[in-house]
Amino acid sequence: MSIRVFDQAFKQHPVAFIFQSALAVVAIMLLVLLHDLLSSVALIAALGASCFVAFTMPHASLSEPRKLVGGYVCGVSVGTACYFLLQSGWLEHLGTDFQTARIMLAGLGVGLAIFMMVILDMEHAPAASIALGLVLDRWHPWNVAYVLGGIIVLAALKQILRPIMRDLI
Repeated sequence: MSIRVFDQAFKQHPVAFIFQSALAVVAIMLLVLLHDLLSSVALIAALGASCFVAFTMPHASLSEPRKLVGGYVCGVSVGTACYFLLQSGWLEHLGTDFQTARIMLAGLGVGLAIFMMVILDMEHAPAASIALGLVLDRWHPWNVAYVLGGIIVLAALKQILRPIMRDLI
């Protein structure tokens, strides 16, 4: 029995693996640099996961612009709605304390974002975490603009470079 250390495709196409990983490094560095400290870690982490999908599976349906951008629109929409529902104090009027309401709405946000993505054929797993980040962290219009702008730039970059990239997975 031999132990496999490297993917066979890496041995055949090492330049593609290095190039596409470097693209992901540059993309996430620019996204973090542009947003600096205004964002929550959950928002940055979601975009980092999307970089993985876009640059390791550029030809897969998961990295189509419709799914990248559409998934984030779903996550942002649901996360924003849940955040404002939390801020309204509606659940607290039902006898629920703020922390419990926050946990409930964070879970609801993820579930509804998943449901919305699936029924609209815009499935992009990292985008579900955007709903979580917007409920658990302080919602701000700049965070929403950053996330949507970031995923649009990422999707455009992936589409431009798609002809020279290969699926690594």
